[in-house]
Amino acid sequence: MKNKPLRARSPQRDGLERFRRVLKTFTRGLWGILNFLRTGLTNGLSGGLNNAIGTLKKMAYGYRDFNLPQKIVMNL
Repeated sequence: MKNKPLRARSPQRDGLERFRRVLKTFTRGLWGILNFLRTGLTNGLSGGLNNAIGTLKKMAYGYRDFNLPQKIVMNL
């Protein structure tokens, strides 16, 4: 199998591709950005709670009493 020859890329084309990638990323997250600017709310609290619950579930592995981890989660 032959190696493809390397082609020189122009700086303008490189810059345009990077700009398009940034624009695509920005437009994908536009609704989330606008909602944050409008309300000031994020999903950080729910992400933190999910992380804490996951950590407790890992810590509770091996407990015989199934209700104990649930009680710990309810007291968060």
